[in-house]
Amino acid sequence: MIRRASLLFLSLAAAFALALPALPRSAAAEGPVLSYNVDLVSNYVWRGIETFSAANTDNSAFNMAPAVQPSLTFYGPGGLSFGLWGSYAVSDRDPADFDLQAADEMDYTLSYAWSNRMGAFSAGLVSYTYTSVASGNGASNEMFVTWGLPVMPSIAPTVAHYADIGSGLTYTSLGIGGGESLSWAASVGFTRGIQDVTASVGYGFGDMSVKLSVATRPDETLVGYAEGADYASTVAWLTFSYGREVTE
Repeated sequence: MIRRASLLFLSLAAAFALALPALPRSAAAEGPVLSYNVDLVSNYVWRGIETFSAANTDNSAFNMAPAVQPSLTFYGPGGLSFGLWGSYAVSDRDPADFDLQAADEMDYTLSYAWSNRMGAFSAGLVSYTYTSVASGNGASNEMFVTWGLPVMPSIAPTVAHYADIGSGLTYTSLGIGGGESLSWAASVGFTRGIQDVTASVGYGFGDMSVKLSVATRPDETLVGYAEGADYASTVAWLTFSYGREVTE
């Protein structure tokens, strides 16, 4: 079922990407035609979860498991967009000497965005695909909806909700953020309880930026550890980014 859903999703996304160059520029909403970005992270942390095996960490608050994370987003007419995002481990790729269970990932996102007096909204589907040097291939699919509230624009309050199509598991995030050259963000993520409390501060210079992020994980079982495990309840990582938008 997951494989069929992924193939259908990829077929729709491919049709969107192929049709996009043929669309008249006037048909698209004001904004970029596409955007691209490349991140170098000291550790890939997603919703408070480190991507390598919890059993193989040294229980440190700062673990080095660097990855390169490129992304590319195409913007179509009427709020449609199609995005690709990847994560490729830099180290620990040899299965014979496998310390951190590094895994490569490619995600595909098809979404629709709109706004009205109630705020700014988006909804769509994300297909996550994995190729682990230890355990082979895997895939999962999530539906999502986000809501940018039309209040307190200086802190941009946002609610996001994700639901896994296969398992039914959900993740809900409440976030705020602000700033331009010096930016900041904070969020609380919930599953069966508080999964992570994450905060970041970044500085941008031209097309480049650097960001420090810190996540607190109050329940070890929600981030992949056995109950009662000796683990670091707080983890920190650095992100170096380069990105641009293309308008024509």
